[in-house]
Amino acid sequence: MADRPTESAQIWFTSATHHYQQAIVYDKDIHTPETYMSFAGIDLAKGLKELSVGLRATYLLLEEVKRMLVEQGRRDAALRPGAGTGAADRW
Repeated sequence: MADRPTESAQIWFTSATHHYQQAIVYDKDIHTPETYMSFAGIDLAKGLKELSVGLRATYLLLEEVKRMLVEQGRRDAALRPGAGTGAADRW
């Protein structure tokens, strides 16, 4: 499976959508409870897939914010009086 949980979730949700669609294709009578359950399953799988996409986007943004904060911390440390002389550690 995928390295990241949200990528793995997308794979599973896509698979669920495919299986529900196959259930509809093989059902002769479109107005059966099973068919309606399949439609509900498709909608659920699509919604969960969209949710996983949103979570993945959020994760990527948080990684970018983390990287920026670390970079900003390094710059701030370099601007302190005595930076590079050991005096900044006592400041």
